[in-house]
Amino acid sequence: MLRRAERDRRDGAALLDDGSARLLLALAARRLIQAVLVSEQGFAALRQAVRAAAVPAANPLRAGLLGLQELAEASEAAPAVPGADGRFAGQAAVSSDQAAALRRMIEQSLAGFEVAPQGDAPAGREAPLRPEPAPRPEPGAEPGPDPGPDPGPDPGPVVRVAKASRAQAAPAQRQAEPRLFQAPGAGGTMIAPAAAGPVGAAPFWSLMDRWAVDDAQALRLIGHAGGLTKKGTRPRFRLAGAEASRFRLLQQIDADLGSASLRPAEWLRAPAAEAGPLGGRSPLEHIAEAGEAGAREVHRMLLQEVLRRSMG
Repeated sequence: MLRRAERDRRDGAALLDDGSARLLLALAARRLIQAVLVSEQGFAALRQAVRAAAVPAANPLRAGLLGLQELAEASEAAPAVPGADGRFAGQAAVSSDQAAALRRMIEQSLAGFEVAPQGDAPAGREAPLRPEPAPRPEPGAEPGPDPGPDPGPDPGPVVRVAKASRAQAAPAQRQAEPRLFQAPGAGGTMIAPAAAGPVGAAPFWSLMDRWAVDDAQALRLIGHAGGLTKKGTRPRFRLAGAEASRFRLLQQIDADLGSASLRPAEWLRAPAAEAGPLGGRSPLEHIAEAGEAGAREVHRMLLQEVLRRSMG
């Protein structure tokens, strides 16, 4: 549930249409609150109204979730289906403060329950979150040693709970954990993103094989000017700069195809509506002809499809 909340939040943040973006962010807030309620009440919470006020006061997430209640309720008031243009009109834009609060609460929840945003591994913690109690000094105990330099700002009760839980894990389990870092200004811990530098051609060709794209068209999708080798085989190269940027867009498209349970080989080749942004071209044709701008347009169109299916 937390992973779906993070995907909805990320997809909503990428949409330019205010109404559709608000609806996805509202769904993310709703799923976040519901996930925390499930940790408190079990799966019986899925049959009850999604209300942050039902989260116990002892839960360190409660205050932040209460601030997201109004946004979560926007998903209940939204129309059941989008308009003819695929957009959800009449929805006010989500403020930057509200979007930042949603992101911060999802990051703190992922850290607190030890959930990696990607993959399907189970949560490292299922019990309700509670602040770690401060240790009481023993009667008559001598003052402890000088704690040393100030360790910096307190990362918050949710991250403290996560750190205490990880400290109790077995050494082998700790070695298998994903690398964590403190997001500046985010108030929580999140999984370190993939490096933004050059990438090898192997993952690119793997994606093209999965999409059943021929080699020449594959190179057009990332704007590779070299073409095939003289023997007509795949060239050896590393993707950097604009090529790497476009490849990461293709990876986002692939991830959203999976979220919408769509078959890439079919969806990417289906001609779009003549009146739509693709002008009757298939998504693959549009990306090859319009470059990175075309890939972003296909990504936005696919997010609309993910949104429609989320509403269903």
